[in-house]
Amino acid sequence: MKANTVAKILAWALMGPIVFASQVAADVLHHGETRSLVVSGPTSEHQAMLVTRAFANHEIDTVYMWGDGGEFYAGLDIGRSIKASGARVIIPTGKECISACAFAAMGAGEILPDGDMLLHRPFTVQVPSMASMEAIAGHYGMAYMDMAEYLIEMGYGIGLAKYVIEQSTPCRFLVIENHSDVVAVRTGVNELVISDKCYQDAR
Repeated sequence: MKANTVAKILAWALMGPIVFASQVAADVLHHGETRSLVVSGPTSEHQAMLVTRAFANHEIDTVYMWGDGGEFYAGLDIGRSIKASGARVIIPTGKECISACAFAAMGAGEILPDGDMLLHRPFTVQVPSMASMEAIAGHYGMAYMDMAEYLIEMGYGIGLAKYVIEQSTPCRFLVIENHSDVVAVRTGVNELVISDKCYQDAR
């Protein structure tokens, strides 16, 4: 198998609780009266495209977000769209914004977590059988670097990226559950509640 093919497969497989986990369709709904956008369901390239289109066509001040996660790089794309728009993000009460959804939400300059944001480091759900250990390690390394670069771009410190890598796994989430947690991760005081439920339990 050619190296670039392996790279593409790994890129598709990396990130999120499960790339194709949820059976619930992703929703991106614009409400003109309130200048708001609702982004829910699995994080995917299709969802990212819909979000980009919504920001291009409408004035949006607030994004309501929740979902089980999905494709990591799609989450980063959504986060960058949110940052460019200047919209704030609200996680509604009783909802969870997990994994790629949480990274997307971190694109907002103002986050109101009435519900919970759950972060974990990027991981892969499957590996091509012909991929070498070195190739797999290399792609994990690139994913971690892309995560760190994104967090810095969004206004967070490198310490948060290190904390996520060191302290989280697919069965160990870092939880942002209130305004104090948002302030903590912004200012580098990265001592968050840790949840030991696996991604299957978080769905």
